[in-house]
Amino acid sequence: MVVVIGADSRTKMGSYIANRTTDKLVHVHDRIYCCRSGSSPAALSEGKDNPSAGMIVAGWEKEVGPSVYNIPLGNGLFRQPWTIGGISGSMYVYGYCDTWMGSR
Repeated sequence: MVVVIGADSRTKMGSYIANRTTDKLVHVHDRIYCCRSGSSPAALSEGKDNPSAGMIVAGWEKEVGPSVYNIPLGNGLFRQPWTIGGISGSMYVYGYCDTWMGSR
């Protein structure tokens, strides 16, 4: 089993695309990555006290193998077999994953 994560590269401020080449994947550890979505400046500066970004933390844990955790905008921590976060392009990804999971 493997863990695959991905993200688009656009950062938006309202309807304005502020940056087309943002890296939304953060290398946390040798086998752990964080994928963030939402308001980029808020995700980087406000942190845990006032989160306005969702995150997916995924990687390989020695004890249990592949792991995916969803930390949605409203807080919480959910371990899931797979997850999708974000808003702008997520409907396309949901459709693809629904088709992929339905064929298994």
